[in-house]
Amino acid sequence: MRTLRTFAAVVVFASGHALAVPSGSEPFSCDWKAEVPGAIDSARLVVFGELHGTVESPAMVGEYVCHLSRSAPSVYLALEIPSAEQAAIDRYLSSGGAADDRARLLVGPFWRGVADGRNSSAMAALIERVRQVRNAGKDAGIVAIDINGRDATTRDAAMAENLQAAMRKHPDARFVALVGSAHASRGNASAPRPPMAHYFPAEGVVTIAVESLPGRAWVCGNKGCGLEKVGGWRKPGSPEGFRMGMAAMPGFDGSFGLGAVTASMPSM
Repeated sequence: MRTLRTFAAVVVFASGHALAVPSGSEPFSCDWKAEVPGAIDSARLVVFGELHGTVESPAMVGEYVCHLSRSAPSVYLALEIPSAEQAAIDRYLSSGGAADDRARLLVGPFWRGVADGRNSSAMAALIERVRQVRNAGKDAGIVAIDINGRDATTRDAAMAENLQAAMRKHPDARFVALVGSAHASRGNASAPRPPMAHYFPAEGVVTIAVESLPGRAWVCGNKGCGLEKVGGWRKPGSPEGFRMGMAAMPGFDGSFGLGAVTASMPSM
């Protein structure tokens, strides 16, 4: 298997709404080197479960979306961002990506709220990456699937329904989701509040745990939010890239191995 280089940039996408696709005003290239297994290549939805607050995980997903846009007629990225931010994301994706455009994107309460890694600079860069893909003439968008308030009793079911609604609206599109690992695992069907991925059928849906070597991340814990050393879940010596049927956490169809991760600071 070829390996995937660590990315220097990060990327993000647009909406469940139909957006006008530019004719191709920016150069288009993707920094994707990993081989894609057939189960993933044919999936309607690929759900990546990550540890929030790193540079490398959103960057990898952004490049995968770029890669997918080369062959898929339409690609949508689902993000763990409240749906209240959808209009701002759509505006940014249709913009020129200037400093003023970025400022308008990041003015919302989500970006100025608790810095838990979902609103990191890497996530803002992921959105910018999707904008670049769109501006190159590809049909790519972002769906903000989270809910306001983050009610633990209904949140995963609501995120699943928001994503399913977008998939019904765009029946010919391929979908990629980037959420926390706790939401991406299929989990225990008998649990009182099953994770988001539990609500999707096995057929046509692949869940991938993003694993890494030890490094640092911006995480939230009992002591608050900040820079922390993280142990990593990828076994030393295992290859980078996709591995089907192998994941350190239960409830996943496979994993994606990154190198050592670095922390992504809050976007604001």
